[in-house]
This record gives sequence, structure tokens and C-alpha cells, in this order.
Amino acid sequence: MKTASDALKAFLLQFRTVRSSALVEDLYTFQLVTGQVLRLTNWSDDIVYLGNKFSAKGPLIQRSKYSCKVGLEVAEMDLEMKIDPSQRLGTTLPFLTALRQGYFDQAEVKLERLFMPSPGDVSLGTVVQFIGFVADIDPINRSSATLKVRSLVELLNINIPRATYSPGCRHILYDAGCTLIRSSFEVAGTVGSGADTRTIPTSLTNPGPISPPSAPTLSYTTPSSGVNIIATTYYVVVTYVSALGETLYSAEASLAVPANSLLHVASPASATGATGWNVYVGISPGDGQRQNGDVIAIGTAWDEVATGITQGAVPPFVGSGGYFDQGVITFTSGALNGVSRRIDQYFAGGTLIVVPKLPSAPAPGDAFIAVPGCDKQQNTCLHKFSNLIHFGGFPYVPQPEQAI
Repeated sequence: MKTASDALKAFLLQFRTVRSSALVEDLYTFQLVTGQVLRLTNWSDDIVYLGNKFSAKGPLIQRSKYSCKVGLEVAEMDLEMKIDPSQRLGTTLPFLTALRQGYFDQAEVKLERLFMPSPGDVSLGTVVQFIGFVADIDPINRSSATLKVRSLVELLNINIPRATYSPGCRHILYDAGCTLIRSSFEVAGTVGSGADTRTIPTSLTNPGPISPPSAPTLSYTTPSSGVNIIATTYYVVVTYVSALGETLYSAEASLAVPANSLLHVASPASATGATGWNVYVGISPGDGQRQNGDVIAIGTAWDEVATGITQGAVPPFVGSGGYFDQGVITFTSGALNGVSRRIDQYFAGGTLIVVPKLPSAPAPGDAFIAVPGCDKQQNTCLHKFSNLIHFGGFPYVPQPEQAI
């Protein structure tokens, strides 16, 4: 339901019955995800309404028609911006560049209709006609861009149920379910020499990835009593655990163990950054499941219990990489100030690889903020973020089995 001031209601009633004149103009408010607010109007002069200035200096906006319906149908509106190449978002960033770099992605848009009895008279107030967010920007040309704006009803278009049973965490890193505070994990750094649009040497000193261990060394012991297990061939893989989480699993080793004997798995060799290891055992190739509860210390072997192997989580198919893998880098100075990119890979020594490519190479000394990402695995939540109590996955859901 649209609302209007009593003065505007009276004016519109008079306008309908007496045929008096009125000036009508659109006011556009863009709330960017960066927090920046942009206010525009196509009027010949700037308009000040409720203490906010709506600029008439452009970009000029031509909007499509839109419909308002009762129900859950998503309303859409196209905004075609006419942009002078010299126009800036703020003081330095070209407006067209800001559109290409995603500054307007998911921006909230509010359209108001302003009724003026005389030019510049805003005393009657406005009627809010449309509120939505930028869903797409296409095309972006040399002097124009078209923004597709969808109503907030689109936010109801989510998968149900939202929580599903899967080994990976259902939360988004730093959201309310995760509970971690993003600012607590932000790390400031500067760009080193030799950077290009994808590979960036930096001053960061956080740890890089650890390679998986070698195939485990297997043997068996035969206690004098207390064991009643049939002869079995075991298939075993192991992983390293570090402050970043868990590595990819090793090559598989196998061993035929006689009846009433117990499997013995030697500790993998020590590795820089590794704080422990996990063991996964199965009775067929590729069917290993985790056997240890707590992480095993490097140098300590694992021995099968007298009741045999147990059911547990499967080995990770994606290993935890560098500290900033799947995180975000945001530049805070230089020509790329305000530009963000996803960190695809991070290596010891401080080198980042970002996707997609940057519009230009950062210069040595350009400052940035990097924040680590998460692969949604249980060990990453425990060892990298110390946040296991809020882990939203189900790594111990039993594996599918077939009955004949």
C-alpha cells in the first residue's frame, strides 16, 4: 500500500476535480553494498528533499514501465542510464568502471514520485512507487548501461528446506549461523613488485598449503587373546591436520590382515605446519572411513581396536589450502581503491591468485585488506577458525549401502 502526506492527498484530490497544474518528477535513491548512497533526478536543477540532495548532473535515467500486483509475482523495472564518460562515482572512479566492477550489484533502488505545485516546491512530499534491488546490469556500453531492478519479493525465491543433510557446513562464513566476526579476521597488507591482473605478490606472512602425506605404512599385530575378527584386506589413506584444516588424503595402501589380528598404521612423517593426522580405513578400495576421534599426534601410530574398524566420516575430497583460499581481497588505496576480488589460491610467501582478473595491475605499495575463506569442512572449522560448536554440517551421516 502506498502512503502520502495529507497535503499531497488533498492536492491530488483538487488536481482531479479542479484540473489544476502540477509538476511531477522521479527521484532515485541507490544504496550500494559498500554503504555509499547515490541520489539522482532528471529535473533541470538539483532537488533537496528531507535534507538529501538529488543530483541533476547525471547520469540521466530513463525507466521502463512497471506493474504493481497483489500476490507473490516479482515486479521488474529497467533503468537505462545515460552516462558521460567523464562522470565519476565519488571523486576518482569513473561511473562506467564502477558498473563494470560490480559496485551496483545487489544495490537497493528506491523510486519516488515528487509532486511540485511550483518548480522546486517539495512541501507536498513524495509517493514511494517502487523498491527493489539491482539483479543484473546488461548491457554496459561506452555511454550507457541498463540496470534490471526486481522487487523485494524476489528475496522469497529460496530453496526449501534451507538446511539439508550434507557433510559440508550449511552456514555462510561470517553470517549469523556461523557467528564469526569478519573484522576479527581481516589482515592488512601491501602489494609487492611484479603484480599483474591475476597474480599478486604481497607482504602477507600467513601459512600456505600443506601437501598430502605419502601412502601410509601398514602392518599388523596378533594378540594372544581377546580378538575375534575374520581375515580381512584393509585399504587405508591418511591426511595431515594443520591450523588451516585437513589436507587432501594420501595415496591408498592396502594390507591383508590374518584372522584375529589388528591393523597397525604408522604415523606419517612430520611436515612443516602439520599438527596431527587422521586415518581412514575401509574393506574395499576407496571406501575408507575415519577411525580416530581426536586428531592423532605426529609420531604416534594408530592401532585397530579389538572389535574391528568403525563407521565414520569419509576423507576430504578437497583439501584445505592456503590461509586466504576462497577469501576476499579489497584494495584500500591506489587506482583499484574499493575493488574486491575472490582469492582463488594463496601460497606461502604471500602470493595471491585472484578471480576474475582485475581491470588493471595493482602498483607496488597499494594497500589492501584480505579476509580468509572457508571450505565448509569440519576440520577447517575446528583448526582454522576454532568454531566447531557452530559447525553446520553433518559429516557422520552414514554412507549409502546396498542390500542384496
